[in-house]
Order: sequence, then C-alpha cells, then structure tokens
Amino acid sequence: MFNLKKKLVVISGGLGRIGIPMTTALLEKEADVIVLTKNTKKHLKKIKDLKKNFSNFKVFQCDVSNIKSLKKIIKQIDRAPDVFIFSSVIRPLQNKKLDDFKKWNYSINRNASSLNLTSTLFSEIMKKNGSGSIIIISSIYGLRAPDHSLYSGTKMFTESDYPFLKGGTIIYSNYMASKLGKYNIRFNVIAPGGLNDDYAEAKFKKRYIKKVPLGRMLEPNDLKGVVVFLSSDESSYITGCTIRVDGGICL
Repeated sequence: MFNLKKKLVVISGGLGRIGIPMTTALLEKEADVIVLTKNTKKHLKKIKDLKKNFSNFKVFQCDVSNIKSLKKIIKQIDRAPDVFIFSSVIRPLQNKKLDDFKKWNYSINRNASSLNLTSTLFSEIMKKNGSGSIIIISSIYGLRAPDHSLYSGTKMFTESDYPFLKGGTIIYSNYMASKLGKYNIRFNVIAPGGLNDDYAEAKFKKRYIKKVPLGRMLEPNDLKGVVVFLSSDESSYITGCTIRVDGGICL
C-alpha cells in the first residue's frame, strides 16, 4: 500500500519548515521529486543533503508567482506530474503588529497568484495524463482565528493577511475539486497546527500545548503520513477535503 515508486511529484516550497518533511517522506517512498524554490542559495545545505541521500531528487529555481518563470521550468520537466503540492508562502508582514497596506497588498497578490498559476498550469498537464492529485498546504489559521493571548509577552504575532490567505486556499481547493473532478484530478488541503521548531518561543509553546488534546505541538514527522496518503492511489476517491494535522487543538 501507499506505493509511490515511479510517481512524479512536483512540490513548490518543498524546502521550507513545512515542506521539507513532506519532500523527505515522498523521497523515502521512492517517488521522483522535483522541488521548485525561488531561492536555492538559501537552502544549499538541505539540497546537498537530499542529493546525497536520494538519487530521485531534483530542484529547480523558480518564481511560482511569475508565469514566465513557471512555464520555463515546466518545459524542463520531462513528463506529466502525478502529484503537485503547493507549499509556497511569503510573509512580508510576519511579526509586524501594525498593518502596512502596501505590503498587505503585495502579500495577497503574490501568494494568491502563485496558488492560482501553479494549480491551473499543472492541472492542465494532468488533464492530458488522465488523472492527478493536487495538495495545497493551508493552516489551522485557515479554519479559525488565532488566539492572540497566546502571543502576549512574546515577539510572535500572526499577521492579518495570513489567515485571509490560508482560509482562501481551502475554498479555492474546494472550487477546483468541483470543477476538475470530471478529469479525475483531485484537490485536497492539509491544515497543519503549530510546528515545534526554533521559531516558536518557549512561552508561546507552553500556552499553545495547553490547548492541544494530544498535549504537544506538531513535529515534522507528523506531516509525512498524510502527504504520502494523498499522493497515493489509496486516496483516489478523496477530493475537496481538508485534513487537519493539529492534535485536535481547541482555539
């Protein structure tokens, strides 16, 4: 079960905090994986480690919000992908407690354009292939508003554009699932909870965990199973769904 051998998976943002465990899981399952990233220099160590351990891994530098950049890369991909995963995000307002309307507009335009461009172009390729799975990474903040008291006394903050965008990815995915189901193209969403890494401050973690029935934050390995499942043939009758990977958090 969950055999991904010979499947081609393209993942945008596959070297980021959320993307890297998913990329690793797909490679471990012997999928051929192509990562699209805007900044290869930023991720040189990760790229080197993955290439050392996996022969089925490639990375292309690509701005997924730019149609010319995206089309150029697509021409270099030698066959139709079986799976596309959208895990890209830019957060120009992260940790800024005062809204900057220029940056807010920039964030909405770039992030929304990236999602629409990649989903549309890759689904067009999948139509010719007769099937495909598109997986969009959202967040628990796409499903509910953050509890701002969790951030009190920390430098952390969730900016207003982030839940706006993450909520939008869910209804967008539902729309595309409805539209493209007749072509056997599936759209599903993964909504992760708060990740246990160095970004989250200790005070925030302690408060956050109290709201999680499973009593801990999200570990990178928690994302592996769900992305493998949605990439596999075993999920062939699942579309238009949002799968929470959040420990049952109650915000």
